[in-house]
Formats: sequence, C-alpha cells, structure tokens
Amino acid sequence: MDVNTPLGGSMPIEATPVLTYSGLLLTSVAATSTHDYTVAFMGTATGHLKKAVVESVTSAFEYSDLQIDEAKSVSPDMLFDKNKEFLYVMTERRVTMVKVQECLVYKTCSECLEAQDPYCGWCSLENNCTQCVSSPFPCDWCVGGHRCTHDTGENCRNDILVTGISSIGPSIRSGPGFCPRINTTSGGSIEILVPSGISKRIQVKVDNIQPIIASTRFVCQFNIEGRVRQVHAQLLGDTIYCEPMVFAYGTQAPNITTAFAVIWDGSKPLDNPENIHVLVYRCQGMAQNCGICLELPDKYACGWCQDPPSSCQVHEQCSADPTQWLDHSQTCPDPKITKFYPESGPWEGGTNITIEGINLGRVFEDVAGGVKVVYDADGRTIAECLPHKENYRKTSKIVCQVESPRNLTTGLGRGSIAGPIVVKVQNDYIARSKKQYSFVNPRITSVEPSKGPKSGGTRLRIWGLHMDAGSRAEAFVDGLECKVTGRRRNCVECITSASKEKGPGKVRVKFDNGLRIFEDYNFLYVDDPVIAHVESGSGQRGTPKGIPSINFCLLIGFFQGQNLDRASQESDVIVRIGTSYCNVTSLSRSQLTCRPPTSQPYARDIAGFPVPGQLPEVVVEVGDILKFPIGKLSYELPSSHDSALSKPVIIGVIVGGCILVIIVIIILIAYRQKSTESSRVLKNMQEQMDVLELRVASECKEAFAELQTEMTDLTSDLTAGGIPFLDYQSYAMKVLFPNSDDHPVLREMQLDPLKKSYIEKGLRLYGQLIMNKIFLLLFIRTLESNRYFSMRDRVNVASLIMVTLQGKMEYCTDILKTLLAELIEKCIEGKSHPKLLLRRTESVAEKMLSSWFTFLLYKFLRECAGDPLFMLYRAIKQQVDKGPVDAITSEARYSLSEEKLIRQSIEYKSMTVYVSMSLQTQYVSGLEPPGENIETPVKVLDCDTILQVKEKALDTIYKSTSFTQRPSKEDLDLEWRTGTSGRLTLSDEDATTKQDGEWKRLNTLAHYKVPDGALLTLVPKQSSMYNLSIMTDKVDRHKYETLNFSLKTSPTLSRATSPLNHDPESGYKYWHLVKHHDAENNKEGERGNKMVSEIYLTRLLATKGTLQKFVDDLFETIFSTAHRGSALPLAIKYMFDFLDDQALNHAISDPEVVHTWKSNSLPLRFWVNLIKNPNFVFDIYKTNIVDSCLSVVAQTFMDACSTSEHRLGKDSPSSKLLYAKDIPIYKDWVERYYQDIQLMPAISDQDMNAMLAEESRLHAHEFNTNVALYELYSYAVKYNDQLMQTLEEDEFSRKNKLAWKLEQVHAIMSGESEA
Repeated sequence: MDVNTPLGGSMPIEATPVLTYSGLLLTSVAATSTHDYTVAFMGTATGHLKKAVVESVTSAFEYSDLQIDEAKSVSPDMLFDKNKEFLYVMTERRVTMVKVQECLVYKTCSECLEAQDPYCGWCSLENNCTQCVSSPFPCDWCVGGHRCTHDTGENCRNDILVTGISSIGPSIRSGPGFCPRINTTSGGSIEILVPSGISKRIQVKVDNIQPIIASTRFVCQFNIEGRVRQVHAQLLGDTIYCEPMVFAYGTQAPNITTAFAVIWDGSKPLDNPENIHVLVYRCQGMAQNCGICLELPDKYACGWCQDPPSSCQVHEQCSADPTQWLDHSQTCPDPKITKFYPESGPWEGGTNITIEGINLGRVFEDVAGGVKVVYDADGRTIAECLPHKENYRKTSKIVCQVESPRNLTTGLGRGSIAGPIVVKVQNDYIARSKKQYSFVNPRITSVEPSKGPKSGGTRLRIWGLHMDAGSRAEAFVDGLECKVTGRRRNCVECITSASKEKGPGKVRVKFDNGLRIFEDYNFLYVDDPVIAHVESGSGQRGTPKGIPSINFCLLIGFFQGQNLDRASQESDVIVRIGTSYCNVTSLSRSQLTCRPPTSQPYARDIAGFPVPGQLPEVVVEVGDILKFPIGKLSYELPSSHDSALSKPVIIGVIVGGCILVIIVIIILIAYRQKSTESSRVLKNMQEQMDVLELRVASECKEAFAELQTEMTDLTSDLTAGGIPFLDYQSYAMKVLFPNSDDHPVLREMQLDPLKKSYIEKGLRLYGQLIMNKIFLLLFIRTLESNRYFSMRDRVNVASLIMVTLQGKMEYCTDILKTLLAELIEKCIEGKSHPKLLLRRTESVAEKMLSSWFTFLLYKFLRECAGDPLFMLYRAIKQQVDKGPVDAITSEARYSLSEEKLIRQSIEYKSMTVYVSMSLQTQYVSGLEPPGENIETPVKVLDCDTILQVKEKALDTIYKSTSFTQRPSKEDLDLEWRTGTSGRLTLSDEDATTKQDGEWKRLNTLAHYKVPDGALLTLVPKQSSMYNLSIMTDKVDRHKYETLNFSLKTSPTLSRATSPLNHDPESGYKYWHLVKHHDAENNKEGERGNKMVSEIYLTRLLATKGTLQKFVDDLFETIFSTAHRGSALPLAIKYMFDFLDDQALNHAISDPEVVHTWKSNSLPLRFWVNLIKNPNFVFDIYKTNIVDSCLSVVAQTFMDACSTSEHRLGKDSPSSKLLYAKDIPIYKDWVERYYQDIQLMPAISDQDMNAMLAEESRLHAHEFNTNVALYELYSYAVKYNDQLMQTLEEDEFSRKNKLAWKLEQVHAIMSGESEA
C-alpha cells in the first residue's frame, strides 16, 4: 500500500480531546502503556517533549516537559526502541535518545508520589524511587515502618498510612502533603546561612509529625565536604532544634552547600521536599577588599574588619571594639587606584580614561564630581574628568571623559603637561594614582607607503609622536576612512578604502577631540597593477625562449608586466598551469619569476576538473579578484636514444643472478639444518622438564597443602582485620609521583605573604586557561614539540595535569581521547609500526592514560582485584620465609627468580620461638600488640639472622596491623631470656661474630645456640632506654617503675653482646649463607657444595607449583568481565571501544594491532605496575626476594598479553620456561576477555559521564590543585616564547584571545597587574 495515498470519505469521525493546549502546536505523538496506564509523548513546534497520562477517554494530565532542541520543531517520526525503554526524537539536525522514565531522580517518598509518573513508585527495598516491577502503581506509605508498599494489610498493620494520590477509596491522609517532612526554616527560607568557624544552632519547621515519631530520638545530620557530622536534636512544638555546632570547611571556595537531614528513630529521615540546606560561607573568600565586602548581599551580614590584617568578616569574628567593624551603611577608607588607561591624551580632551582600583565608592554619586587630573606639586586642578554613569562598576571601576586643560595661555605648540589622577570618594577619602596622566600634542611626521592602488587595501603606516594618545583614533585619506588596525607609541596602522579616482589625498588622524593633518605631502592613489605578458627560459642559460614551447629541462618561468609589486607581495600572487601551480620565487616591479612543475600538468575546465589531451592554460592570479590569462603551455620531450644494453652487460647480469640463486639455496639448507637441531634440543628439553615436573609433583602437593592451611589462617585474620588497603590519596600519589614521599600537592602552598594574594589570583586565571580545551591541547603540543622537554618532564606534566583535573574527570577524559587520537594518527602516518603504539611512556598522553585508569579502577581494586593480588603477595612471602633467605644477597631457597635462587645446599632447621613485647616497648612505641600481651609462637629458622627473626616476630604479632602502624625492627632489640633473671641481647654483629680473614658472618639463632621453644622479648634499643630519664619532669615517677631498671643506670647486659660500631672503611666483607667473591674466575669454585642446573630448576618448579593457584586466581580475576560478584568497570569498556573505533577510522583490519593496543593501554600499563608493586595498593613492606618473584609473575602476565609466539630454547629465560605450558592458556583468557568486552553493549555517554561526575565528586579535594597549577605554570614560563607563538598562530586560539589571557596571567603572577 502506498503510504502517501490520500484517504477519502464523507462522514467525519468526532471525538472529545482528552488534553488541549492553547497557543502551542503539537507536531508529533507516540504512545505506549505501563501497568494500567496509557502514556503519550508529544513533540512541539518549539522543540519540547511533553509527557502525559491518559486516564480515560475523556481525561488526561501532563506530568513532564523536557527541552529537546530549543526553537526547533520536533519531527513526526518518533520511535521507541524494542524494549520500550527509550524514545528517539528527531529535530531538523539532531536525534535525541530520551529515557521514557527518570525514576532515579526522586530521592524521597514525597518527591516520588508527587511526580505522578506512572512508571515510578517508591520501592521500600531499595529506599529510592524506581520502577515498580513487582507491585502495581500507586503505593501507600507506612509512616512507622518507613517504607512504601502495595499491600498495606500485610505490611502496615496498626501503622499510620499516607496513601498515594491515585489510591482507590477514602483516605484522610492522601498524597505527599501528608508525608512527615521538613517544612521550612524558622525564617521561611530553604537556605540556612552559617559563617565558617561560627557555632550555630539550626532550627527548622516540621510537618505531619505523628506521635509515633515524636516519641523517638532525633538527630540532625550535616554532610560537609563528604564527611557526615551529626548532633542531637529536640522537637518542641512544630520546630526541630539542633544542638549548636561549629561549621567549618577546608577548601578555598567562598562557600559550600551542606546537605541537611533530620533523622528519627536512628535511621529514618524526614522528607525534605524543598531541599532545605545549609550554606557555609567565608566573607573573606567572597571579597578581598572593603568595597566589594560592603556590597555583598545583606543576607551574609558581612562587614569590613579593620583589625590587622584587615579582612571581610562577620561581626562575631572581628574584635570587641565596634568601631573596627564597618557595615553596609558606612564608607570604606583608603581607596586606591591600581591602574588607569590610556596614560596620555590630546590637549583638546575628550579622552575616556578607565580607572580601576579598590574602594572607589559604593554608588555612582560617591565619585560623580570627584575625578580630576591635578598638578603633582601643589594639587591644583589641570582638568576635570566627568564619569559615565553607565560604565561605573561599584567600588572597582570608573570611566570618565577628561576635559581640555583649563586656564592655559599656550597653544598646541607647547610640549606636554602631566599629573596624577585623583578620585575623591564622598569628599572624605582621596585616591591618587602612582603614574601620571599626560596631555600631549600628537604630531604626524611621515606616511609610508606614499602611494597605493585605488582599489584600496594598502596597509598605511602613519609615523609620528604620541601616536598612541587618547582612547580612540580615526584615520582618513581625504574624506575616505582608513580603518585603524593598530597603534603604537610612534605609529598608527590602517587599511585604506577604495577610491573611485586616482590622485592625491590629505592624511588626517583624529585623536579623540584632537584632529591632526599631515601637510608635508599627500598619499597618492594610483592605477591597479596590470600584467602585460609573460616569458619563460631555462635557468641554466638564462635567456628568454617564449611561451609556446618549453622542454622538460625547464627550471624557471619569467613573466613580464607593469606595477607588479605595487599592491601585492609574493604571497599574494598565484601562477596556475592547468591543474598544477608554478611556485613563485621572486617578484619585482616588472618581472615575476616562478618554478613550474617538472612534468606537463593536465588542462583544467571551468569547474576545476582535469581535462586530458589538451594543453594547460597559464593564469596569473593577484588576490581573489585579478586574474590574467597568459596562454597555453606545452612541454617538449627530449629526443629518444638507443637504450639497448650491450651484450657484455647482459652476460654479466645473468652470471650474477645465477651466483645469487646458489647463495640463497645454501642459506636455506643451513637454516633448515639449524631449525631441525633447535627443534630437537627443544623436544629434549621439554621431555626433561616433564620428568622434572613429575619428580617434584609430590613435593608441590605437600608444600601447597601446607601453604593452603597457612593461607586459610591468613584469610580468617583478614576477615577480622581487613586487607590493609591504602587510602585513595596515598594510592594515587604512589602511581603519579612514585619517587616522592611528600609531594607539595599534599600540602598548603608556601608563599611570601606579600605575593600570596596576586599569585593566587593568577593561578585562578591560569586554572581557567587549563580548563580551556584549545589552550590545554596547544600547551601540551608545544611542550612535546620542544627537544629540551625531557622524558621526566613529560611524566611530571602529565601527572600534574591529572591532579589538576581530578575534580573534572569528564573534561579530563575528553582531553585524553583527543590526545590519544592524535597519537594514533601520528603513529599511523609515521614510519613506526602501529603495534608500537602505547608500548612506552614517551608522551604526555600515555602517562595520562596510566593515571586515568589509576583513578577510575580504585573502586574495582577495593571490591574485587585487590583480594587475589594481596593473597598472591602473602603466599609468596610465606612460601619464601619457609626456607633460608640470605640477608646480604636476598637469595632464597624458595624462589621464582633464577637470579635470586640459592644455588647451594644449606643446612637448616625449622623451629618455634615464643616472642613477647616488653612493657617499655609498648610505652616507647605507643602501640600495644593486638590481644593480650602473651608469648606469641613465631615460626623461624635456626639460620635466620637476628634482624630476620625480629621481622618475622613483628609480622606474626601485628598480623592484623598495617605495616606503617607497626614498630620498626631497627628500633628494637631482641632479648633471649633464660631462667628467672638471665637475659642475653641478640644482634647481627657483636664481639662474638665469627671472622675469617676479610670476611665476617652475620650472627644467627644457631650461632647463639637458641633452642626450639626459647622465650624471646622485643625491647627498645639501648639508646632509647637511656633517654627515658629526660622525661621525668613531665611524667610521674610510677610510670617508669614497670621498666624494671634504674633510670640512672643501663640495664644489666652480657658483656659479650655489647654492640660494636661498624666502620665501613675497615675493609670487612659480610656474608650470611653464601659468600660472594669479587673474582669471577674463582666464584664457582668457592661457593661450596653447588647443585647442577636441573636441581635448582627443580626448586623453581616446586615454588611455581606451590603458588600456581594464587597466580591463576589473580589472572582469572583480571581477565574476566564478571568475577567475584563485581561487574566490569565502565572505564575499561569505554576505552576499549574507543580503540576499536580508532582502528575502524584508520582502516586497520589486522586484529593483532587492536589486541596490542588494548594490551599496551591497560594490562601492560596498569596491571603490570601493580603486580610488581603491590605496595602501591596496600600498606605493606616488599622485600627484595618478594620483589624478584613478583617480577617473574609480571613477566608471565606480559607474555600472556602478547600476540607473538615465543620460541623456547636452552638460552631462554627461566621465567619463560617455568610458565611455558601456562602461557598459552593465559593467552586464551586474554583473547576471550577482549572478545567478551567487544560484544558487551556500548557504554552511553550519559552513563559514562555520570560515573565520571561521581568520581570527580568523591575525590575532588584529595590534592592541592593550586600547587599543581603553580608547577604547570612554571612550564608555561619556561617555554613562553614558543607557547605564545603557537597561541598567536592558531585560529581558534586567536578567536578566544588565549595569548592575551596568558599575558594577563604573566602580568598578575609577576605583580605588575592586579586585573
């Protein structure tokens, strides 16, 4: 059926409209149903979408109106998606996807019911407004139970009900007006104003408070900068009175909005339909001077406190002396003029002077008659300056028109007269400018050029004295305007207008009221230039040859004419030869020279398309209008020569080819033999590894079972104490600035108080520039293009930008995508292979990408990936500690790293010692051990050094305490207690240390013959114990009696164990388990009982097998889209989709390229860093041996993400041999992970922006962004010349005046301006 076929009929159908609109044209309609309701969506001619519920055939009501595209008519073609969740709305140039419901915007019961949205009801399970999928609309509210339900008989027995607005049946409480709620404040406003630092009692009116509510306990909750504080509250009548509380915040903002709630019965909030909130403010933050302070709205009650240092404060924060606080009815003292412009004007006056400053009157009448220019010496008036009321800005700006100096007997021949500008405020206070305003006599001395074409456009430079005088200048040639484009002290530049006639004209310039005429000579309008003819010639011979015939050796084309350079330059002239161009090389008065293309171009038709088979025409174009056809041009071909090769040459080529073929065959045979040998070696090695794996299988099972038992105990400990995650700030700092423990962005700026005010102003302006996308992109490109911008600088700048944009993650993501797109395009266009993209951190964008993932995946780490990562770290640590670890070299018996494996048989014995913390240790450290202070069993080895024993003891005693909260092992001594009073202090080196020539061996438990089950005590170092006596004047004596020794004498120690001072220059070499000799030749012979390589490889395999499950758990968590109950972070899907789109845009069809991009962007850039450095995520200590093992796991992780095949041989690293069979499995996981993400529905910009906005809100105040801005500004200063040039050359930058804004920032930061 043809949809455009008209319908015919004679009987019209009549119907009654259910909804009418007056003066509004509906252009489209779409309808659907939900529950028992019909919902209509109507588009209008003004670009709005209206939502209405059709209740019956006679009635309907509108419940929502959305703006889609202002002033653009909505198209009739509106369509629902297949799930009826979105409606597609079209206007002339926009398609908008609109959600049919927005239930989540309603935060309380009353908001939800009052909205009358048929899709929405109040869900008691979620405690927010959501779709009622399990209950019909409407719902009823149970006041006592504080929930919404559709079955009041079942869920609200003996409770007070508030029924929905469409509930069936009679009700005395129906609709949101009967919900228990906060009504208004005592003053009737929804905004409660509280000065920061002031204690205030908040009181609000409440409504519909039933007795069941009134009988409970009330509290007031305030959310200040994300921290919730609460105070007790009391209900008296219809008013809630909160207890007094000091409201304060830490940011530099002038005010913050604090969410407010009244809670009853512990956790039930009263509805707050009017969003009553508390506004905490600082008067000082809203005004930096008295004038602005007194002009603040009366509601803030701010005034000027004159107590040094003077500032804007509320009366309570000023001194008790009432005369020191000025209110709105008083006048500010000490007005100041900070700048004025222009600084000179003509004698005739008429110049508009703009005066800027502080405290320059509160109303126009305060300064109306008080502005003048005076003599500096005696204050006599030179000239009045009449202010313009329309240009006056309260307290800060005056624009006045200066009159001509009065009572002057001399004429214009007199040079100049100058004096300061004076402003009188109410005739009480006087402000005097530091600089002087000058009345001058502008004089024209010359005009350049002296002539130009009558078509106009000549850039005329008018030279003279005081050419920048006055606020406005107009130039003329005779009666024709010459548009002024710029002025300097000695020059005015203008563009001449077109003249109908040629001839001379007087040059005149009007400076405000002063007219100056140049009398020496006139500007001459001449005829426009004309090209008469053109000639061509060979550059080698330099003789004209004529146009029609040019051979292929042609180098230069000559064109003859007249007045060619009168009104044009080389850049204004184009010589076109058919579809190509002749590049202009020089231009003189009568000759134009250009270099034609080396081959003859095609002819060109009128539309500009090539025409084969015809001679190209030569056309000279001057500007956009003048075109001079010259003639047609043909290229002569050189005479052909016999190109046949001689017979000897042919024979030589054939012989050479045969020799080359023989060489290639020999190489192929040798390569095949080598490959066969390599394959045979690989096969033998694989068989040997299989045998070794079988040999160590039982050992692995036994070790794994033991480790699993230990890890089960660890899991129970973690359940009690929790994984020691670092807070967000510490975590981000370790990734952003890994080599800085205390970066300035964590502290307040240290500034000279005299410079602080204008530096902070400058940083605010610079921060606005950083938030300008054009500026930030040009800033980054400029820095990266400078060859002195080092790699360290790139990383630092990227980190500083991310710190600055932490609270603006949507903008940050936009910048990152733009930079990555440019990086990809540069990589595609360059010579490097696309797979190399993002492999290293060589650009600002790559470091920003690392930081971007760092910011957005913190929640995923806390909720999901952190658990298996921490378990892997603890499993490695516990497995390593079960065997000997060399304290000097960090080599261990149990290791994944071949470099850190002990290649020697070490005799050792496991033992258990019982360690306690002395009372003085608890006192000095300030940290008590968890639980009761009893002897804790600690597993150690008899070959452990004393420092290693202390470390294991602290790990066991403080297993549920973060590392940074534990006592330091270096601050403690270990005592071995024997009998009732005997004790021996153990240390790594003392008088009993064994010495063998130049070697000294560290002391161990076996050295001291400490038995299994020995009692050990951790005590403070001796120096700490001796120094306790200095505190006797601060603490009562009885606190030291528990130390069990005299404060005047040191404790009784064994003489043999007195520590010795180690002299690093003594030449001793220390060893623990293995001696390492300097001479490589003797190394293998003197390391004792060595094992063959297969044996220590067996140890690697045993350790690998023991830890296998923990490695698998971590990899599976990372390479899974839904694992451990946590969904895939939006950031990963969003970035991977971006990379897929970039590949499509650049027509990259190789799947390995996109696979490599994704691996380089996330796994190799983010996850590898955390696997190698779990201390970036957790509050832990990472030893050298644990670091080596984690590096092997990280290398395996990198191999799993690679698309290249790894050929294993006898020289392959042990890490690759260890996981040779596992890597293919991991590769499949990675491939499946990428495919699953690609098949997932795309993330909408709305959802992504919502997530980014939430991240910004949560972490907006983690860092001091002013410090980051200050460091970024240092780069803008360092590369200022190149940056200013870039800003001035970029078209969009010029439109936004970015170069000028940056100059303003420089001026403010240097203290030259206070704009």
